[in-house]
Amino acid sequence: MYIHDIVVFSSGDKPILLVEVKSLAKKDSNWAKGFRDFILEKTELKSQPSFLLATPERWFFFTNSSDPVIEFPVTDLTLNRIPEKMRSQTKISHDFLTTVVFDALEELIEKGEIAKRFQSLADYLYLEDASKIESGVVL
Repeated sequence: MYIHDIVVFSSGDKPILLVEVKSLAKKDSNWAKGFRDFILEKTELKSQPSFLLATPERWFFFTNSSDPVIEFPVTDLTLNRIPEKMRSQTKISHDFLTTVVFDALEELIEKGEIAKRFQSLADYLYLEDASKIESGVVL
């Protein structure tokens, strides 16, 4: 069992996107791949449809079979929502960043204003069938 920071569920209550939030800045796709491999060892991630590793500056997306990682710069979704004085820190509070990522995903799911600007990201994350989002989910 593993506690995932955020899980997006389909209308049938099946997990469609597992999200891990890491508050470390300036991470690249090699780091993301290594972290994903670490999570794979500890969880049943292989049986889930997709995985998102969210940092303040980038979201790294994996499907079950995706190597290499698909990287999205998401300054408008995350970094711009973080107060200026916190952005210069090398590590932002995990709880705060989880809330920021949760809110951004929720807006994408609800097809709010932000979804218009990031529709291709929402499509890529398979959010069209999403019905709810929860944090701190044990799977």
